[in-house]
Amino acid sequence: MKRVAYIGGFGHWPQVADEFRRREDVRTVGAAPAYEGEDLSVLYTHPALPRELPLFESAEGLLSVAKPDVVVVSTRPDHIARIAVLAAGARCDLICEKPLGLSLDETAAVHDAVKRNGVRLLPMLSMRTVPVFLKARELYAKGEIGEAALISTQKSYPFGRRSDWFGDRSRYGGTFPWVGIHAADMIHFITGLGFVSVTARHTNFSHVERPDCEDSCAAVFELSNGAFASVVSDLLRPLSASTYGDDRIRIAGTKGILEVIANERMVRLINEVGESVIDGDAELVPFYSEILNDREDGVSLVAPDDGFLLTDAVLCARDSADENGTFVQIKSRWKK
Repeated sequence: MKRVAYIGGFGHWPQVADEFRRREDVRTVGAAPAYEGEDLSVLYTHPALPRELPLFESAEGLLSVAKPDVVVVSTRPDHIARIAVLAAGARCDLICEKPLGLSLDETAAVHDAVKRNGVRLLPMLSMRTVPVFLKARELYAKGEIGEAALISTQKSYPFGRRSDWFGDRSRYGGTFPWVGIHAADMIHFITGLGFVSVTARHTNFSHVERPDCEDSCAAVFELSNGAFASVVSDLLRPLSASTYGDDRIRIAGTKGILEVIANERMVRLINEVGESVIDGDAELVPFYSEILNDREDGVSLVAPDDGFLLTDAVLCARDSADENGTFVQIKSRWKK
């Protein structure tokens, strides 16, 4: 039986709760705010969590009394790193909202805490469970389009109704780290390539009420094989759209092209054999449950340092954009 606790009440924690509710080997032992005044009422209305869920006043109290095996860190971005370090120090495995830090130093502190305490960290990169991206990864690994030469990705969300802190860089951290990381993850997950350098721009184009919440972002990365990849992310999708997000990737390789449009549940493959459309309409695969497995099983869809590599990449993109496109070398400390 694994003892699971939740710290924070914002982000993708419901995905974890929904997956764990189907497991008989999980017991939810408590919840706590990541910072004073954080609203956790949403946890008590979610059907996957028990109504009698113990609520602690602080993360420290929860860790001391409930003694969880796994902590779900899902809170405002400026508190993710601090809580992750705290929970790692209590020898808890972690499921963490992204980005893993709002600066390169914060990311390094989380990495050091995880390694020092011998725990595992699973970042909330849940796009890896989407069947079309899994199929694209499989086709690329088989060499169906050769080596990636040029990649373009898109991640689009609505602006919608966002809390005041989205307009404060010190608490939000920027749209590249919050939204753009998913577009960067499409690249890394499918091709396995790392990020070498970046130039980027971002702006708040039409939401002046949240000046530090960029609604349009664009970056060009150099990848570890010398290829280039463009990443665009925006908060401009109308709420009237048929789906909340619009996620796409196109990979032009030395022997063909892969195109993925997640909303259409489709992968298009074009190579020497011809052109085919591959149906990706299947159920999401389990993702967060991997951290419940025995340690020798590992985490099959996420390498240990993937979350850190991607966080560094998008933080460098944000910093480049802050300087109007200054070229930034990404000196990643993590394995490719």
